[in-house]
Amino acid sequence: MAPTIIFKPASGDDFQVLVTVLWSKKGEQGFNSPDKVRALVEEDGQKLLPNTVETKIMLQEIRGVNSTGYYFSVTDKDPNPREYRHMTRGSVGVGSLLLHVTILHRVKDSKSAKDALSMLREARQIAK
Repeated sequence: MAPTIIFKPASGDDFQVLVTVLWSKKGEQGFNSPDKVRALVEEDGQKLLPNTVETKIMLQEIRGVNSTGYYFSVTDKDPNPREYRHMTRGSVGVGSLLLHVTILHRVKDSKSAKDALSMLREARQIAK
């Protein structure tokens, strides 16, 4: 099972950011290439469409000095009470890793979601 890091606000439950760190167990070159990341994120989004307000996934590129990836945002058609209505999800290739992020938020254009995407843009892998 891949490790997942969860970020939450100091108080309240306005958002959650889940970052799962993935790597190629076989050392496959390019497993986190921009083309593969794009296909992965698009496929992920397509699976969610039946339960979202949106009728198509609008992929957006996220590019940093050390990373390239894609993300999308969707709105839950019928969230249960206390569930998050909005979700931003994507993946970013960083070094030999793939960071898969899910940002759950209550407000559509959440500052927290924008901040989390900025954090991803700055991600880098450091060799030990």
